[in-house]
Amino acid sequence: MAAPARDPRKKGASSAINRMGLLLLAQVALSFIWQFPLQMLLALVGVDLFRNALGYQWLSGVLVPLSTALPFAAYLFFRKKDPSDYLKFEKVGFTGGLLCVVAGLGVVLLGNYPALLVQQFLGNFGYESPGSILSQGESLEAILLEIAVTAVLVPFMEEFAFRGVILSALRKYGMGFSIVVSGVLFGLAHLDASSVVFATIAGLVFGFLYAKTNNLWLTVLIHALNNLIAVLGSHGEFLFGSQANLVGNLIMLVPMGLGVVALILLLCLKRKMFISVGSPRYDGPAQPLRAGESAGTLVRAPVFWVVVGLMVLYTVGMGILL
Repeated sequence: MAAPARDPRKKGASSAINRMGLLLLAQVALSFIWQFPLQMLLALVGVDLFRNALGYQWLSGVLVPLSTALPFAAYLFFRKKDPSDYLKFEKVGFTGGLLCVVAGLGVVLLGNYPALLVQQFLGNFGYESPGSILSQGESLEAILLEIAVTAVLVPFMEEFAFRGVILSALRKYGMGFSIVVSGVLFGLAHLDASSVVFATIAGLVFGFLYAKTNNLWLTVLIHALNNLIAVLGSHGEFLFGSQANLVGNLIMLVPMGLGVVALILLLCLKRKMFISVGSPRYDGPAQPLRAGESAGTLVRAPVFWVVVGLMVLYTVGMGILL
């Protein structure tokens, strides 16, 4: 008896995941490849990245476009894709947009708690996040540069790559499929286990809002605010002195509280602003992949497991080295 033909939708979706996964692997590889010549160049001029916070931030600022954005920009260029099909900025209205940003930020910040649990669990085995190892002197100039890189440049580059390119490339197989797969790949790109948990939650929020509004500015703004809060919190003692704990709690808890209120208002008053299958603005397939089909397609994509393996190796390797 002949084997049943494979659903072309699933085959196409699996191929799309593999393509996006390869771009993600290129991104990770470039982040390591570029570091060596740039670090050597800084060393030649006497910059110690472990002690010079300003030099470290300049290195980060150069690496972001060279690694995060370059593979995805090349994908659009060499495959002759129309950027307007990927980067959408439809109007959503001031009130609706504001509620989306506040609600999205609140939900993203809540993702810190499961990430913290994972970090504490791994800490029982001696693992420490690489970001907490670097001991750098603090200065106002370095912090301002960190804000410019982390809270401005990074959100633009990552939203271009993961929502603009990856989610849009997967949209033809279903809205839910594109949200989940792009969110999972975004999480895995962060490699460190606790960061993967947080970034996956954030990626699902960003993906939902982009897919449901076709407005990339919303996700860029939420991403930027989240990163700004992270930077301010990491330099609390330097910036706020004895009030560091109070300010740190406020900049986390106030947005989360406002986010709950904004989420309720969105659900009660602004549900029609979101794109659904029956919406005139819907540009997805007539027969999107169902949840089970989407999960099966993801786990059958070989490159997905390569990325998962890379994340595991990175976490284990850092645990041994540090």
